[in-house]
Amino acid sequence: MQPRIRPDFISPQPVSEYAYDGPAVKCHCNKLAPRDTSWSDLNPGRRFYGCSDFRDGGCDFFKWYDGKMCNRATELLRQLRDSERNLLKDNLALRKNAMDLVAFDGNHNGGSSAVDIEVEGGRSICGIEGEVALRKKVLTMKQKIKVIKKEKSMYKMLFSCSMLCTVCIAIGFFFGSTCKRHVQLAVANVD
Repeated sequence: MQPRIRPDFISPQPVSEYAYDGPAVKCHCNKLAPRDTSWSDLNPGRRFYGCSDFRDGGCDFFKWYDGKMCNRATELLRQLRDSERNLLKDNLALRKNAMDLVAFDGNHNGGSSAVDIEVEGGRSICGIEGEVALRKKVLTMKQKIKVIKKEKSMYKMLFSCSMLCTVCIAIGFFFGSTCKRHVQLAVANVD
């Protein structure tokens, strides 16, 4: 018997079903084989049985539960899968932007946020206080770094100016005393 290679089943939310209708299906390891859903390009949405330890050194047991779908159904499921993945990606980006806005608003309104953005299931983004607090800290640290960099450049400029002044005073003192001596000699020669 030639070993079968298990298909790629990247599911947006992988769900292995151990409780399913019909007789229990066991793999070559004699363990209950869960029913999973394939999200590969060739078999999107098609369910199958496979060894629960397949990725961790288990056996190569594999058996389709659903029959082959027509090309139109396969294409539609592929499009729906891709749309769902894009929506999940967009949702994550929007949640990140919303948390950044909440953190920004909290830093500029005395620490309390008037922004209340609702996301999935009626939850409010403000309920994710740990992430918001962390983003506030990061934003605060970035602002402090900006201030420190400005202060550092001001101190550098102040130091440069004070060194220039010191050099000018030293030069003035040196030339001032030499000029004074030349003037005294000139006055002495005139008399």
